[in-house]
Amino acid sequence: MRGSFIACVIALLLCLGFIGDASANSGPFISISTSKGKPGTKVTLDGKGFTPNAQVIIAANPEGIIISKGKSDHKGNIHLSLPIPPQEKIPNLEGSNLRIFAVEPVSGKQSNEVQFNYLGSDTPSILATVKAFEFSIKLKVSEDEANKNYTFWAVYGPPNSSQVAHRLTDPDGDLVYTFTDEVVGKSLLIVKIVRGTGVKTTSTGAEPGDPQLVLQDLGVLEVNRNITLEINETSANKEVPEVESATSRNLVPQGLPLTGGGGMSIWDRFCYMESHKLPGVRK
Repeated sequence: MRGSFIACVIALLLCLGFIGDASANSGPFISISTSKGKPGTKVTLDGKGFTPNAQVIIAANPEGIIISKGKSDHKGNIHLSLPIPPQEKIPNLEGSNLRIFAVEPVSGKQSNEVQFNYLGSDTPSILATVKAFEFSIKLKVSEDEANKNYTFWAVYGPPNSSQVAHRLTDPDGDLVYTFTDEVVGKSLLIVKIVRGTGVKTTSTGAEPGDPQLVLQDLGVLEVNRNITLEINETSANKEVPEVESATSRNLVPQGLPLTGGGGMSIWDRFCYMESHKLPGVRK
């Protein structure tokens, strides 16, 4: 009798959705057919929970290097076969473990990570060489904003990883705050433009002071050329409530799907500039 009662309770909980597949309510979920092998090993990624008929990019951390692209079916599932890239194509590889994930560039949805262990090599990251591209931001602010104790920042990094705050400066005094960096090519970046109140110093360096305001959530950007983003702060989103911290620890909690893909709606504000090829090569 007691066993029948417990079985009925479990069945009721399953029906109500209190227990069951944890991935069902936590965003896209992927699995990999094999977790180890040599470079070139063909693996299959199966996934669910994506937006139906959406573009899906398969990438690898720690730098968000793009390794394949595909599309979900009408049910939001993916079934993609791809070869594992050689280690020299994955900069800053952590040991011999490749961390693979999937992301929708339009919605910003991210999956969990699965791992693939390279066999037969102990020092892959030392040989890694990839092309670098110039990544620049120009933020036009009002004179009123510039005269206040505000600081302006680009907070960015690969999906499923920590985002780092980089301060924009106005050396010319023309109310255009700028920042330029070199980023790994053929990779993904999550980018937000943040206004801080002064500067605070933490164990990891300088960050926007509190309270903070996210001026623009640019979503997921694909880096495949030199990029310049030109943004007018006066047209930025000032309706977003102030948050305690929009920097690396709270901006994109690791393992949680993004909801912000709003960068695509302001795509016309972006000025993509492809200039000379940079001599910089990351090793």
